Amino acid sequence: MTAKLRTRPKVTTVKVDQLLQWAQKGLLRLPQFQRPLRWRPSDFVDLFDSVYRGFPIGTVLLAEQRWEQMETRLGPFVATSSPTEAGYSIIDGQQRITTLVGTLLHPVPEPVGDSYSLYFDLEAETFFVRTRRRSLPETAIPLRALRSMTTTLAWTRSWRLAAERPDLVERADQLAQSVREFELAAAVVDGGDERTLRDIFVRTNRAGVSLQANEVFEALHATTPETSLAAAIARLGSAGFDTLDGDFFLRCLLHVGEFDPGADLRSVAVQPALLTKAETAILEAMAFLRADCEVEDIDSLPQVFPVLPLAGFFSRFPKPGERARRLLRRWFWRGQRENEFANNGFGPVRQWQELIRAGDRDDVVASSMVAAVPDRNTTIELPTEWRKGSRPLWMLQIAFAARGRSRDDWSFEGSFVGDRRWSGCWVPLLEPKPLAAMSDDALDELGFSAEGRQLLRAYLASPSPRLLEALALQRQVELSRRTNEFLDSVCEPTASTRPSIATLLEQSRGAA
Repeated sequence: MTAKLRTRPKVTTVKVDQLLQWAQKGLLRLPQFQRPLRWRPSDFVDLFDSVYRGFPIGTVLLAEQRWEQMETRLGPFVATSSPTEAGYSIIDGQQRITTLVGTLLHPVPEPVGDSYSLYFDLEAETFFVRTRRRSLPETAIPLRALRSMTTTLAWTRSWRLAAERPDLVERADQLAQSVREFELAAAVVDGGDERTLRDIFVRTNRAGVSLQANEVFEALHATTPETSLAAAIARLGSAGFDTLDGDFFLRCLLHVGEFDPGADLRSVAVQPALLTKAETAILEAMAFLRADCEVEDIDSLPQVFPVLPLAGFFSRFPKPGERARRLLRRWFWRGQRENEFANNGFGPVRQWQELIRAGDRDDVVASSMVAAVPDRNTTIELPTEWRKGSRPLWMLQIAFAARGRSRDDWSFEGSFVGDRRWSGCWVPLLEPKPLAAMSDDALDELGFSAEGRQLLRAYLASPSPRLLEALALQRQVELSRRTNEFLDSVCEPTASTRPSIATLLEQSRGAA
């Protein structure tokens, strides 16, 4: 049973300036059970806009505690806590506090590229997140310059337009004061053991934004870094799988541990070895997709579900033979072609679990997986409009990647003839030269047939909507043809899943 609190929570207010001081002294801590941040850049903007306008932003819940020296990361800001002074564990309000602290204490003078790269346009009176593609208005002040009177004064003195626009200098001072002096409503709990705080966290968040399965799992089981899903996901992110979310990793963990996909999370016994096993299996699955399936960019997968059975396979057979790998490649691409991975519910997961557990040899299991995917030899037709995440267009990009794999200038990016986002107007960025200056061979490599090259040159010489539409339609047919040629080569629709005579002889020699 969860213990009672020693005293009632104290209701108070905390200024943003006070939060920044606590953070800089290492007096703010994120407990292990806290879930990963889920806010989008627009949420960051909305929070600061609310602060600027004086709108309430809700109550935060803190627990006053002492703890051992540790490192706490609040967005890009990192501080080391001191064990000699009582600090505050953030029980509820992590996303708001992390946004405020991470933005205002951003370590980069002119941040760009992350959600904490927030600026305020003094002329337009609007907040925005600075991306690498967005030019910076001359009237924009980085929010990190608002952290103190000293930093705000330093920025206004160095600002090129300070002498011309004293009104905007005054607005910058007013903005800085309104942000630093803004008061958050806070409830402060006196102490409490870890189990009690976990219970408070789960109950508080069930009453607001519902916890996802991985967040409930983390709150129940992540008592050490070795049993933390968040730590494992961070390691996978550093290995190149940036968009893997917690729920999917949890599903992989259950798959690798041979738990039922619908198991009650409270009944799942988690050992550090299981997290390590799941993490290794996912890395092996990713390596296979890159090496054998032409999928260089794992995060571009329109359906990430195949990683789940692949992780289960590589957990059982860490070093599959060449035949098994070829069968797995056929299974992956046949499933993509026939759209067999769209249904990722508990039923399909149990099907793949049973197939992988059923056999003792890697090639036998891989053969069963191939046989479970219908071989309809579906013809893929490209959609008219280019849409991010479209499965046929992703297959087209992979087809080009496979053709130009030896090229250093391969990119999944592209341009559009006539700036029309029709799929037939898409041109992969393989050549630095303008289209008009390219040879026939170079244009052929970019997917222009002889008729397509003729239409392209006619359009470039005398642009017109009629020629552009004709080019797009012809090219759409040609790109569809090349996509299906690629799929035929990797799906091997006429190939048998039975082992070859050479394979059988090799296996018999090995048994002898």
